[in-house]
Amino acid sequence: MIESTIFAEILVAEAANRGIFVSHMKLQKLVYYCQGYHLASKGTPIITGTIRAWEHGPVCEEIYQQYKSYGKENIDAPKLWERPPGLDESIFMIIDYVLNKLGKIGAWQLRCNTHQEEPWMDHCCEGIHDNEVITHEELEKFFTKEISVNEQDNEFARIMDASEYTEDELLIMPSTITTAEQFNEWVESF
Repeated sequence: MIESTIFAEILVAEAANRGIFVSHMKLQKLVYYCQGYHLASKGTPIITGTIRAWEHGPVCEEIYQQYKSYGKENIDAPKLWERPPGLDESIFMIIDYVLNKLGKIGAWQLRCNTHQEEPWMDHCCEGIHDNEVITHEELEKFFTKEISVNEQDNEFARIMDASEYTEDELLIMPSTITTAEQFNEWVESF
């Protein structure tokens, strides 16, 4: 787990290395997706801070305070940046996955996407958000379902394969499953 503001700096730098510029709103949503996918794949949070259900979607308040002065402008990335040594490679695999999947999507569209997802919607009643913490359990439940239903691709499979699970913790798909329909039925049986 990484301190939230340090993780935000890493994410901004990794995005800039790919030619992806991030505004404050976009950064918040990318952090939310990284946290969710890390919880779903590793069972642990990627950042120390909490994510709350704010008006414009999920927000980590520590990161909000760090970058609020940028407003709608792109956040400056470090000029000469290298990955910090000693961090678990799965952290960078999640960042890579999220940036590849969502990095080219604009901030406002990412905001709209989060407004259609259970973790934020569960904290909103009649269009009013509650500003409460979106728990790790809520994120893990939603993103595990997203992975199971929507993310059966090679890149996420690579992340899961790199996870440090023991053989007893692994779920192995039966060899009798040969179609997408059979796979979806099998996943829904859990």
